[in-house]
Amino acid sequence: MNESLVRWTLLHPNVLSEYLKFPFAAKKGQEVSTDFGRIDFVLEDHRKNELIVELETVLNNKSKLEQCFTQVLNYKNVKFAEVTNYCILYASETNPKAQQKVNEFGEANDVWVRTYSLKDIRSLYAKAVNDLTKSFGLALPKPANYTICYLRWLNKILKPFFDTGEKVLTRRKLATYFTSDTSTNFKCYLRLALDLEMIRSDEESYLISEHGEDYIENFDIAIYRASNLSSVNMTNEQKKTLLRVITNGNWTAHKVNIYWFLRFVEVTNGDWIPNVKEFDKEKLDLINGLFGVSYKSRTMYEFLNFACNWCIELGLVERLRTNSRYDKIYLTPLGIEINNIFSYDLQLKKTRLNLNFQYFGLMENELEKTFGKYIEINDRFTFDELFRDLLRSGCDHEESKDIMLYCCNLSALVVQERIENGYYFRISEHEEISGDLIDLFRDREMAKHILSRESK
Repeated sequence: MNESLVRWTLLHPNVLSEYLKFPFAAKKGQEVSTDFGRIDFVLEDHRKNELIVELETVLNNKSKLEQCFTQVLNYKNVKFAEVTNYCILYASETNPKAQQKVNEFGEANDVWVRTYSLKDIRSLYAKAVNDLTKSFGLALPKPANYTICYLRWLNKILKPFFDTGEKVLTRRKLATYFTSDTSTNFKCYLRLALDLEMIRSDEESYLISEHGEDYIENFDIAIYRASNLSSVNMTNEQKKTLLRVITNGNWTAHKVNIYWFLRFVEVTNGDWIPNVKEFDKEKLDLINGLFGVSYKSRTMYEFLNFACNWCIELGLVERLRTNSRYDKIYLTPLGIEINNIFSYDLQLKKTRLNLNFQYFGLMENELEKTFGKYIEINDRFTFDELFRDLLRSGCDHEESKDIMLYCCNLSALVVQERIENGYYFRISEHEEISGDLIDLFRDREMAKHILSRESK
């Protein structure tokens, strides 16, 4: 197991503290470049004391031992706080003779010596990756690399609908701005438009969707004089349309890629994204393990950078360019919110798969009447009303919650304010309106009264 994977695994909660026997309060730095070498970890405790850590795997040969000792002695020239200690953290699978040399070096140079078990780290790594790929309860397909650099390329394939004003186009007409409707280029753009639900396919014809109509109605004015349609940036209205599509719970290939890229940012803390096609094998192994693929360096570089471009276009991430081979990535507040919506959606799908259906047969007719016209639930008033109906029909709170999850598509607001925070337990069949909605109800009724009075 390479050092990069060990480093990532050690950063899971409490793991590094336990191995170091150093209860740090903050990670002040990771892979910090200095004039004396690159430091693996700089940690700080509650008293502002710092620990500089040299991480190693197995130290079974003379050259690795000497390199480790030289690095630690160089680090002695680096001090970020008044009280700074230095530590070697290495694998306990190292042979006894080498371990003795490490201990002797530590005693002679006032350096802490700590060990970890590679076997335990492998198990923890496997569990961590498994948890990530479960996607909060539901495994998604693996990401797939497409040669689509920007989402604004939708302009080129949707422009014929804008030009003609027609809602249905043949494949040939749809390819107006392409050399051929059989070219690889056209097929990539077509896949993008289908995945993002801008159009629907009907054998050889293509129908523009409501989302697609919203998109072309909000073209930037530059579209009229652009010689390169794909270069025209999206308007805010177009971005909003795409965000609605991306978060609607219908997981298509390009949406899955956006999800996986956001998970990549989570796993790496946004510390790196390659800006060169050939990058460190340790980093490539880490992301291949996360995604469950076996991409080569160039393919992974393209996937990460294309997906990053999409997320930048939508305002989900920001990229900080550096002079090194790796840039940094930051989730924006919108990116955090979209990532949460993805998580809620996947958790709901998982819950639906694991429901206990023993009471469904008893209530089949009642459910059909109750939920026939309430599939989409976007507000708390509707949720509470139907929840009370289920309570009055004999279900308990857990059963009512499960039925709602199975039979309804709940908005992120409803999930947060009713399911995630456990508020559904407080809903009573004997009340007309929930306590947290009383003020909203009064405002709504006041508005109705004003509108009715003005209409007279």
